[in-house]
Amino acid sequence: MIQKITKFIFGIQLLLLISLGYAGSPLWSFTPLTPTNLTLASTNNGIVAYRVTNNSNKHTFPLVLQPMRGVKQIVVPGICSDVFTLPPHQSCILALQILGSEISGNINGGPIVCNHANPLQCYRPDASSVLHVTTASPQKFSVSGNVSNLSTVGLTLQLNGGEFLAVAPGNPAPFTFTTGITYGGSYNVTVRTQPAGLTCTVTANGSGTNVTADVTNVAVNCVPRTYKVGGSISGNTTTQPITLRLTYNATNTNDLVVPANANRFVFPTALSTNDTYAVTVLTPPPGETCTVSNGTGTIANNNVTNISVVCSATTFTVSAAVTGLTAGSFQLQNNNDASVTANANTTYQLSAAVANGSQYNVIVVTQPAGQTCTAINSSGTVNGTNVTVNVTCSANANTFTIGGTITGLTTSGLQLQNNSTDTISPAANATTFTFNTPVVAGGTYNVTIKAFPDGLLCQVVNGSGTATANVTNVEVHCAYLAYIGNEDPSNNTQPVSICLADSTTSELVRCGSAMASSPPFDHPEAIAFNPEGTRAYVSDTLGSPRAVYLCDVDQTTRLLTNCRNAVNDGHIFAAPEILEFNSAGTIAYVPNETSGGVINLCDVNPDTGVLSNCARNANASFTQFLYPEKVKVIGTHAFVADYSGIIWLCNIGADNTFTSCVQAVSGLHNTSDVNFHGSPTTYAYIVENSPSQEGVLICNVDLSTGHFSGCKNAINGSTALLDEPEGIVFDADGSHAYISNEEGTRIALCVVDSVSGMLSNCVDATNPPFTFHHPTRITLQPTLP
Repeated sequence: MIQKITKFIFGIQLLLLISLGYAGSPLWSFTPLTPTNLTLASTNNGIVAYRVTNNSNKHTFPLVLQPMRGVKQIVVPGICSDVFTLPPHQSCILALQILGSEISGNINGGPIVCNHANPLQCYRPDASSVLHVTTASPQKFSVSGNVSNLSTVGLTLQLNGGEFLAVAPGNPAPFTFTTGITYGGSYNVTVRTQPAGLTCTVTANGSGTNVTADVTNVAVNCVPRTYKVGGSISGNTTTQPITLRLTYNATNTNDLVVPANANRFVFPTALSTNDTYAVTVLTPPPGETCTVSNGTGTIANNNVTNISVVCSATTFTVSAAVTGLTAGSFQLQNNNDASVTANANTTYQLSAAVANGSQYNVIVVTQPAGQTCTAINSSGTVNGTNVTVNVTCSANANTFTIGGTITGLTTSGLQLQNNSTDTISPAANATTFTFNTPVVAGGTYNVTIKAFPDGLLCQVVNGSGTATANVTNVEVHCAYLAYIGNEDPSNNTQPVSICLADSTTSELVRCGSAMASSPPFDHPEAIAFNPEGTRAYVSDTLGSPRAVYLCDVDQTTRLLTNCRNAVNDGHIFAAPEILEFNSAGTIAYVPNETSGGVINLCDVNPDTGVLSNCARNANASFTQFLYPEKVKVIGTHAFVADYSGIIWLCNIGADNTFTSCVQAVSGLHNTSDVNFHGSPTTYAYIVENSPSQEGVLICNVDLSTGHFSGCKNAINGSTALLDEPEGIVFDADGSHAYISNEEGTRIALCVVDSVSGMLSNCVDATNPPFTFHHPTRITLQPTLP
């Protein structure tokens, strides 16, 4: 009891001593020289100053500021030092820096200075002058600018790899992101998707650091997209080159000398949408004849890659046998040869000296009065004999319309063509179509895609046949397409699968083989595409050799064809995983999942897609990667998923190599993928492939710094569909995620919460159910981030 009373009396004395600073005429006074009421965000600092005066006539002793969280005394010559002594009636300035980043809450009181020798003898400002600091949300600044020469829809810009913004056509076309940049933060504006027929680039003020005001001067410029004309060449058994000529827009020409050992050619001339082109052989090799197929056309929105030049020392003729003509005349033509006039029932030679192995395509250019003439079995390949095509003429009779149904056409820009002549442009959201020109009874039809709609790809099903009634069963399916690598070599009748991603449900439908012909690979790990979607790169991780294969993409069926080794200098990869390209598409990063794994750095030929100089190591100055599986490039950062359980954050230098790397996240389990998604808040998703710890993690991420935080399980609910998951991608509107399974037969489709980013309601992605064979990676086309 005595001890309690003693403590109570001591406490009263302590309160009296401390309260002396407010009682009567204070020994020490604090006169504010600045406002003492502040509102600060965590990104801001403030300064408060008092004049401290010794009002006594005889007392003098050293004073020291009591510590306060987030408050730092400024000590410079001419103001109060950290321990200051004032003679009677003298003063000094007490300057304080308020650090917004260190304040844990509001401050109401202080500052307090105490006798350095007696810490219980303290003084402070009067109640009206004490320090009041209110915390506020960090100040944020907007990012905006203008796009020049934007003449069509489809341009999407992205800020710091997170928010994406669709920009309406205009010149200039203004834009403002809704996501603000915190005080002192950084920003990076990139082009996410290109508009049809244009290439847009950020030309000025696209990135910056230490932001302290609204950014209003980001500049983006769009120019007409250009395309190249090329194709295949074969049959040159000599040592002499072939000279080809490109005639474009009727009057302009460009000649190309093709070496004797070449099997592909591309003219260097860049053409724009709607330019016309015609390729001819100017100088064949000695003793051979060269024939051009698919040599003429009009540029749509893709490079021309399907021209065929076949050379042979053995030549044959292509003729047409006309029957049923009763009067008048009409014009016949083979490929690009001159038209031949037919005016009797006889045989007409259309082409002389056609190379063996070349293609022929006989068409009726004009019709005789009152009759319709049709070429039967009019196209094919010259195979060691002269070709005669039957052309039958009959009195005009029934004609039939050609049409069908459309699914998933949510944007404009689709152009369909029948028999390479009749073109229509169905509007956005159209569900049916009919061509304007009917086909005569018994005539053939061939429906193809001349131009793809903005941001979508389309497939034609039941597109060709013979018209015996109105045709209504042609199907055009527009959507994002999913390509899946099936890694199982023993049960793999379908090395690469292709599915349509339903625009409403995101289910994978109409799944089947993505191969137009037998491929040279048997362990396809992943498929990547060039920005135009005309070439596919297939990584064969376990094959012999372990290689990356380059395939052409058929622009009507979207199937992969003409697959060959993508490297032209003999380089053999250790265990290539999915390719990642830089924003310009000129550099490819190829991670190799092997011990001490190297990330190869390859140059990409913009005309042919061939990879070269792949022996370079992107991480030559940094050798701590163990089993790199995935590289994700965002701005000047590269995130590397290392199977050892680490996500690395690397800076990319001017030479495209990694200049420094640090661990962004560690202690994980067999990390096989890292991807980013969300707007305006961006989340990082990490796939763990370990049989004992399989799943997907979600982390908060600051893409300007690469900092990860708050990682946790991303899936709410059952994970029964996961079987050593390998990769994760997101659908077009970000509402669903696809998770591929290395050891399973199915792909999981999960709902993405638009606010939290969490995944739930995971189901089989295919409808009807489709059996994959160890589906390691899924890639969507057109390319999504």
